[in-house]
Amino acid sequence: NLLMLALCQLFTAVFLVGPKTECLNIVFDKGFVALVVSTVLVAGAGYVINDYHDVKIDALNKPDRLFVGRIIPRRYTLLLYFGMNALAVLLALLAGKDIALINIGSVFLLWLYSAKLKKTFLMGNLVVALLTFLSVYLVAVYFLENTFLITIFGGFAFFINLIREVIKDIEDRKGDEAFGCKTLPVVIGVRKAKQLIYLITIGF
Repeated sequence: NLLMLALCQLFTAVFLVGPKTECLNIVFDKGFVALVVSTVLVAGAGYVINDYHDVKIDALNKPDRLFVGRIIPRRYTLLLYFGMNALAVLLALLAGKDIALINIGSVFLLWLYSAKLKKTFLMGNLVVALLTFLSVYLVAVYFLENTFLITIFGGFAFFINLIREVIKDIEDRKGDEAFGCKTLPVVIGVRKAKQLIYLITIGF
């Protein structure tokens, strides 16, 4: 997922900022490299704090992929989380104050998602989709070119990730329901959740 995130930003810069003849200058622009690494660190830290809060649920839903407590001791997880976010913000400052502010906001939203919103009806899905949009939009904020096209592509990323998040909730329904999470499939049922996915896909 983190590799896909980095490639998404890279392709956005090369194909939507352009011109493609200047792709090497774009790819190796120091500020842009700092932006990509910073975004990946923020997202990675989001996975870490999400795993930290979801140890019991993940033990039921995906015990073979349990990260916290099996690969890294729980007491070190928060140190890793804060360290990744601190490095991410420092790198984002190299790309610009606006980039840093957006990433700081993303850090807060990822914490809020993992601590509270993930267990609520649809809000968690929308927040993750919004963060996916922002990861694309950061490229427009940095280069200040072709903002309209990049925003459209960000909308694409928003809806694709919203669909993905609902599918993930369907897969994790058993554990989520056992621990009182009010995710979309738990509240309206798997059949209706699938119908919503089809509706979004057709409309999109």
